[in-house]
Amino acid sequence: MTKSQVQTVEIAGSRPTNDSATGIFQNILPISERHKSKQHLTTLIEGFQESAKLFPTRPMLGHRPKSIDPATGNPVWDGYVWQSYRRISERRIAFGSGLLAIYKEVYGGAITDRFNVGLYSLNRPAWIIADLANMSYGLVTVPLYDTFGAVAVQYILNHSTPPVLICSFDKLENVISFIHKCPSVKILVSIEEVTPFIAQAFSILKKWAQDKGVVLYSFAQVEAIGSKARIQFPQIKSDDVCSISYTSGTTGDPKGAIITHKNIIAELLSASDSQDFNEFDVHISYLPLAHIYEKVAFATVMGCGGAVGFFRGDVSLLLEDIALLKPTLFFSVPRLLNRIHDKIITQANSRTALRSYIFSSAVAAKMGNYKKTGELQSAFWDTLVFKKVQAALGGRVRFICSTSAPIHSNVKDFLSIAFGCQVREVYGQTETTGAVTIVSQGDVDVGHVGTLISGSEMKLVSVPEMGYHAVNNQGEVWLRGPTVFKGYYKDEEKTREAVTEDGWLKTGDIGYIDRLGRLSIIDRKKNIFKLSQGEYIAPEKIENVYIQSPTIAQIFVHGESLRNELVAIVVLDPETCIPLSRKLGLLPADTPDSGLVVPGSAANPHIKVLAQNPLFKKIVLDEMSKVASEAGLAGFERVKSVYLEAEAFAVENDLLTPTMKLKRQILVKRYAKQIKTMYQEIDVVVGGPAKL
Repeated sequence: MTKSQVQTVEIAGSRPTNDSATGIFQNILPISERHKSKQHLTTLIEGFQESAKLFPTRPMLGHRPKSIDPATGNPVWDGYVWQSYRRISERRIAFGSGLLAIYKEVYGGAITDRFNVGLYSLNRPAWIIADLANMSYGLVTVPLYDTFGAVAVQYILNHSTPPVLICSFDKLENVISFIHKCPSVKILVSIEEVTPFIAQAFSILKKWAQDKGVVLYSFAQVEAIGSKARIQFPQIKSDDVCSISYTSGTTGDPKGAIITHKNIIAELLSASDSQDFNEFDVHISYLPLAHIYEKVAFATVMGCGGAVGFFRGDVSLLLEDIALLKPTLFFSVPRLLNRIHDKIITQANSRTALRSYIFSSAVAAKMGNYKKTGELQSAFWDTLVFKKVQAALGGRVRFICSTSAPIHSNVKDFLSIAFGCQVREVYGQTETTGAVTIVSQGDVDVGHVGTLISGSEMKLVSVPEMGYHAVNNQGEVWLRGPTVFKGYYKDEEKTREAVTEDGWLKTGDIGYIDRLGRLSIIDRKKNIFKLSQGEYIAPEKIENVYIQSPTIAQIFVHGESLRNELVAIVVLDPETCIPLSRKLGLLPADTPDSGLVVPGSAANPHIKVLAQNPLFKKIVLDEMSKVASEAGLAGFERVKSVYLEAEAFAVENDLLTPTMKLKRQILVKRYAKQIKTMYQEIDVVVGGPAKL
């Protein structure tokens, strides 16, 4: 694909004459021409069974077994151990049959009953086996983020009322402590193998659960029961529900998005249209399987007979797992890609003058050629410079995908040339079962999220109060097609608010469609507020600009209706702030470097010192001003004061949702004192608050 090709077109005659909306846009690829080898699929379980038939002995799921060193008590990790498609197929039958047998015994129900099954665990092979078993027998998986606390778990269990909850061993004690508050759950399954190391604890938990009227089984026990009496599969249809994915709302209770087999299959087909996946592909699974992005990534790899290796559960060890696994596919998010980019640049800058010069020359040469030709390979520069960089992701990656937030163009282009494969952005939501647009292969332009996937429709609806009009090809993004979800579980009112009677999903995102049919997300309709001078503010848009500052790891932008100015809470990035401060003499020369920022980990003590330093605060503000100017932020969109924070926003401190979105209302309460102080500081400078 060259960047001059049109991929999405507006249907002639579909544009209203009153500027209320654009016409309807579609991908130029007809539905009949979509990935033909997969068009016969109607359910995700058919896709799995087909791969198991075609590639029975190929590796499907891999993990790294852990043992405990008896001398030190420290964990010891082995290399990846694999289970074949045939083995996984056998295990999902055994587990599904066993689960239905236990359900019949506990509830007195029929084995033909269909019900919801909660799944509360980190990514691991047993997660997939349980999910495949659920789909095979018409049960509905209700995934819960591993990071969810007791309140969120109780809400989802009571809302979705599953009779069964499968959870990791480390969650069992907490779950059993509140299980009496979730009356639908009468069956618990521990997802881990009960090793001698945890056998005694498991027995105690089993007795405690029994005292609360709940039966507790190990995963192996369920499989053993099912292996003795295999239950025949029911007929699964395209419109059957396969998952209820609870969106982690930034305000209010989570909403359960109903995802059908039809939705997932539509995503699988569109993925096959946009990228050539095959049975030799390897995927590293570390993003939460409770999120639709990872769910679809797994379905795509499984649908082509590829292999999936799981990380050890610790993001700080992820690069070690990747180096060992050597994946060919890397589905990621800007937060991690930014950290990888910064780490590479920091290491390059710490080299000798000659090696730094060679690195800069390599980047300039490859970048220039990439922008001219779209070519990402260079035998000379890759061998001399980038081979070591590529080894950080195992040396075999041929596809990098980014979603969930905008990625800075400099980061995107640099990683593309460094790893020798294009970083391709996708755009979508839980309600669209993942991606609805993807940047086309070979499109070197930046600032957009690509063209529509085949089979979907899009239009932009004018938002005049924010100055966005369809006549300018701007407006709220509305989407329609086979990937759009069925609705919110037990919430018709919220469903009607989100989806029109004729099937259009209102995304809440403001978009622009260029002459080639490519979508850019330029603003956000939700979360907007108005300043005292009447200007509307979309904080997410502004945060996405400021996050490009190298000193910032996270940022929360705040404004009030009685104020003219914006203020912000800035979480400092130790990876860049510590070397910079050493260089400026703000920290001792022997201050050690810091690794990746891991939400939930303790604040770096050296960053705590910097956060209290007025001079460093000025440095951060100056850098933010530079970034704002480069991005063209208007004066009223610029932050006037900041509070520097050393501790990261995290799920654990209730400042982030499991999908890493800011909990704005909680942040306002948590930092109320600091926000008040920032406005007082502004008043001292300008002589009092602005008058209305």
